[in-house]
Amino acid sequence: MTETLPNTLSSADVVTVHAVYQTNGTLYGYAYEALVDGNAGSKSIRFRVGIANNTFAGFVMVSHEEHSGFGVKIINALRNNLPGKPASKDAVAEVLVAASATRSGISETYDGMIPALEEIVTHYLSKI
Repeated sequence: MTETLPNTLSSADVVTVHAVYQTNGTLYGYAYEALVDGNAGSKSIRFRVGIANNTFAGFVMVSHEEHSGFGVKIINALRNNLPGKPASKDAVAEVLVAASATRSGISETYDGMIPALEEIVTHYLSKI
């Protein structure tokens, strides 16, 4: 069921939120989609993330225009390491810090994805 998008999510470039229910009608979790700025330009990264049972259930990169390099490294780190982590800002930071450990400074990819992921976690935790 698509929910009304709170201002806190839309201001972080989250474009949809869906409550996901089990067949018995019990809430299972939430699915989110975000369209954020990246190194390749405005709204150049579209991703989906699911959270259920206080855990990141999945991370899917729908599309991006990032060049190979640091931006793609961040995307791959999220795709490969976020699912299964606890639904927390600390888990997001842990994955992204590990991805950026080999580079000084922060990329536009990082700057675009962090606010969306943090607001997604905040929204989810407010609903459970």
